Amino acid sequence: MGGGLSSDAEVVGGQGDARRQEARGRLSPGADTRIVVSFGVNDTTIDDGVQRVESERSCGALDDILERAGAIGLPALVVGPAAVNDAEQNRRIQSLSVAFGEMRASQGAPFLGVIEPLLASDAWSEQVASGDGAHPGAAGYEAFARLVLAGGWLGWLADQPTPVDGRPPGRR
Repeated sequence: MGGGLSSDAEVVGGQGDARRQEARGRLSPGADTRIVVSFGVNDTTIDDGVQRVESERSCGALDDILERAGAIGLPALVVGPAAVNDAEQNRRIQSLSVAFGEMRASQGAPFLGVIEPLLASDAWSEQVASGDGAHPGAAGYEAFARLVLAGGWLGWLADQPTPVDGRPPGRR
């Protein structure tokens, strides 16, 4: 990565106490450890006529994640849910994204809303439509990455960290 920043990344999905314990074990003393949170698309899926996860529950999950991260000094960045190839679901995603943006302000975490710009992106929309309806090809993910970069990714990474254990960050 440019700008003298280095990073290691892992995708950790799931829920519950087992994941929380796993996440705690990944924190390196003195490291500039941060968390990027992005979810919600699947929550807005309709199964048997009912939304898979109520928006209030999704917001509660985000609030819980941010509260727990804040309690241990872990800076968080929230990336809103992305667009899919279904107009009705996109309306639900937009609503959830707005709710995420409003509620995360109380936790002080930066929020990058991506659904509207992705809906306007030909690369994203065309590739999602030609694939499985939710995941684009490389050009679509490039459009997504550009949105995250333009939304303040490097600035968020450059902010002075507050190490989890109070020690200054070491080299990785």
